[in-house]
Amino acid sequence: MTALFKLRAYLKPYLWQLLLNMLILLGMTGLSLVVPRILQGVIDQGLKAGASAFLLRSALILVGIGAGTAVLNLGQRYLTEWIGA
Repeated sequence: MTALFKLRAYLKPYLWQLLLNMLILLGMTGLSLVVPRILQGVIDQGLKAGASAFLLRSALILVGIGAGTAVLNLGQRYLTEWIGA
């Protein structure tokens, strides 16, 4: 913790970028926690006969989560590189 206090003066100009970076990381973590719940629904309900609409919706949600995670990952990497440059 003392190392952070020593770096405080250097990190102060990048405070907003650091906070945004942390929020992006929280968003990525949240999205990754949703995936098992969707898969649980697919296993519990989607494997029944006639559940093709549910399976399609679940698949589209998983693709959307993957795309959202990719965009957040790109933003996080950009901010990290920008702060570190």
